[in-house]
Amino acid sequence: MNTKILNLLLALLLLLPFAIIGLYYQQIPETFPVHWDISGQPDRFSSNKLEIFTLPVINLVIALFMFLIPKIAAKPNFSFLRPPTIN
Repeated sequence: MNTKILNLLLALLLLLPFAIIGLYYQQIPETFPVHWDISGQPDRFSSNKLEIFTLPVINLVIALFMFLIPKIAAKPNFSFLRPPTIN
């Protein structure tokens, strides 16, 4: 597959959770569980609706780093980031 097509697919997959959250944002209750104990009972609740964006934002940041690191490593000053060559 073409790299541009794969990058577009990645971008769409990264933006999909934000779109789904946007569609259902009004239906999110005021307090909702965010952590469960070993028996499956909720032991931490959040009243901050913005906490629902935590995982999609982490995914986006990781993807940006994965996209930018090869571009940064190609510069001469960052040769330590390049993988070693095997002769």
